[in-house]
Amino acid sequence: MKYYLAQFRDQVFNGSLSLYKRVFIQFLILNIVIGLISLVVYTPLVLKLFNWNFSDLVEFQTKMEEMGELMKNGGDPSSAFEGIFGTPNYIYILPLLLFGMFIGIWSMNLYYQLNDAEVRNSDRSILTALKNSFSPQLFTILGFMILYYLLSIASFIIFMTVVVMIMQITKVLGIIIGFIGFFFLLFFLLRFSLGFAAIVHGKMSIGEAFGFSFTHLTFKRAAMLLLMGIVTLVVMGIASGLGGMLVHLIVNREHSDPMTYYVVSQIFGTIMGVIVSTFIFTGSSALYFRYSNDEDQYETELSEHLINN
Repeated sequence: MKYYLAQFRDQVFNGSLSLYKRVFIQFLILNIVIGLISLVVYTPLVLKLFNWNFSDLVEFQTKMEEMGELMKNGGDPSSAFEGIFGTPNYIYILPLLLFGMFIGIWSMNLYYQLNDAEVRNSDRSILTALKNSFSPQLFTILGFMILYYLLSIASFIIFMTVVVMIMQITKVLGIIIGFIGFFFLLFFLLRFSLGFAAIVHGKMSIGEAFGFSFTHLTFKRAAMLLLMGIVTLVVMGIASGLGGMLVHLIVNREHSDPMTYYVVSQIFGTIMGVIVSTFIFTGSSALYFRYSNDEDQYETELSEHLINN
């Protein structure tokens, strides 16, 4: 554990890269497992929701691109939209939402548990991560997520209300305050983003996680996170564009089976998703351990264990 703590507290970016390199393959395997589970559950529900055949799902991206071209040419997309989605069977929306929520919470706990085991015990075992992922932290993550979303919605509503009121008095000042205030709103919300890592790594309650994140992620640090996020999105956008061109060269959509193109696109999308998600999770784990007092707790627990034995 001291090996990682020394890196995180010296150069957190280099420390997160070190963790990234060690857990990337495990993240890839777990992402594939989660993807397969999602495919098995999601696909039948989506097909039932929109009364689709599997071929409709495979050709969905093509149809959406065709609808986009229709809108660019000034056409009415409503008929095309109705042709794609038809009349949804709304009874399947709730199972989709519940499963999506479970997968999101469980995968978050799973990835952080993998990082936690590696940092504390140099254990990158997928089985260990899977075993630890079914823990009480799942309910704490759910509660934190709900409160975080409610806080985000309430903050945005208050912000927009204030901006609209100012614009009724003076439009120029309202635009300026709205532009600058939007970034401060993002910085404010980002100050709580370390709470998920605090819940898993520090086994904190919802209130403790909010307090830990807000205390250690100052506005300056939140601004740096936002800047890094924007840079990451730009780089990944360029990479996705180049990757899409590569996929098109490997599997020509016009002359290939739609299923083949769909599978190749999904594989590429999975790889890109793992690259980004691993960076996000290892970075937030590194930030948590940088600001935590886990080293003191670790040494205390180790001393007690040696005394008792």
